[in-house]
Amino acid sequence: VDLFNPPLTAVVIAHDFTSGIVFTGTVNLTEGTYMVTGLPAGDGAALLEIDRGNPPDGSAEQPGDLESIWGYYTIAGADEDLEMDLEMRYMLHATSPVDTAFQLDGVVNECPMGPQVADVFTLTWDPVPRATSYTVRIVRFDCDYTYTVDTITTTTNSAEIELGTAGEDFLKFDFMVSGHSVADLATWPCVNYLDGCANTLFLHGGGSPQPERGVHHANGYFIPAVAKVGGAQGTYWTTALTVLNPADSPQTLEAFYTPRGSDGTTDYLAADLQLGARSSTTWEDVVATVFGTTGAGSLEIRGANIIVTSRTSTPGLAGGSYGQGIPSLLPGHILRTGGTTVQWAGGIVRSSAYRTNFGLCEVWGEDAQVRVTLWDEHGQTAGTRTIDLPPYGNTQINDLPHTLGGLDQMENGRVEVEILGGSGRVGAYLSIVDNVTGDPTYVAVGLSPPSTAP
Repeated sequence: VDLFNPPLTAVVIAHDFTSGIVFTGTVNLTEGTYMVTGLPAGDGAALLEIDRGNPPDGSAEQPGDLESIWGYYTIAGADEDLEMDLEMRYMLHATSPVDTAFQLDGVVNECPMGPQVADVFTLTWDPVPRATSYTVRIVRFDCDYTYTVDTITTTTNSAEIELGTAGEDFLKFDFMVSGHSVADLATWPCVNYLDGCANTLFLHGGGSPQPERGVHHANGYFIPAVAKVGGAQGTYWTTALTVLNPADSPQTLEAFYTPRGSDGTTDYLAADLQLGARSSTTWEDVVATVFGTTGAGSLEIRGANIIVTSRTSTPGLAGGSYGQGIPSLLPGHILRTGGTTVQWAGGIVRSSAYRTNFGLCEVWGEDAQVRVTLWDEHGQTAGTRTIDLPPYGNTQINDLPHTLGGLDQMENGRVEVEILGGSGRVGAYLSIVDNVTGDPTYVAVGLSPPSTAP
């Protein structure tokens, strides 16, 4: 359980086959145990669910939830105590070319099944905790339900897929997720389609591919961190994007979302944003409403003479929300070979009250190698890490003092970010978060000129 965000709801049930009665038990997540009492003699089955939704929906059918395989038992007498381990399964979550957290624009009761996608695409999914490898079983169905099967085994959380290689009408995707000691760590939840749900992913071809993103654009405004994702201490982060167009004519803006840890030249989502003349427009929950996905990543907006801002927030415990404004990265804060190669920021803290996260975002469409060094308040090196950032890639180190330096306490720490190689251009930031309320503060990493500088 400690691998996941704090679970919000856990329930165990036992179904007595003879009477048909369902008994509800108790779950101790700290000890990793469950108990169901009052069961009669006879045969039955037990099921354990951990609902990690925010807010919980009362079942374990959402991506990231946990559900056990039914465990079958026989009780010889009413006084018998029986111990039985239940094998838990993580609910798979595909993020591209469709996001299985949302209702998919396709059907499961007619051929071809599933939403329409491009004939060549990258299938990506959230990493499964403790997974060592993924075997993707690609079932190529004709409408008469004859089929052929391909398999791909990978240690990454993506696979390149091509439709039509067997003349099939649609694809079905089955997963075998292996760990060090468990053969099957994950399963599909009930994925929602327009006419029902199914415990698998269906897709069919013929759709338009994503527009080419290209590199070296001089009109890109980058928000280094956007989200629709759960966080530490029970937080759940979403981002609102605001763009102001002061010009006398409307604009069509190109927007690109790059999932965290991805190569943004190959794994991204694109959309056009319409902006009226002399107007400001806000897209609430932009990751979901504009790109139809979940997770964390970075956002690029391409346009002329616009003002781009964002707010990433989490619901407050007593209502309202706590959040931080995250502006687009400033040119003066960008690291690159042949330009500014080192930037700094201070005020890093780790205590019972606060934690500090650190992030990087590449903006030029090239690889970059970056060294991150953490210093304590006495000027001593507390930790260092070299990060290889892919084109348009973004990453975040949560709880920087502990992750990089193994420290439980830090006051007045500072971070130094240095570009070591590659042609990429990189911006960095800190997010200092209140552990009680979840209230964050955004800090740009980089020197700022005086307010009165000419």
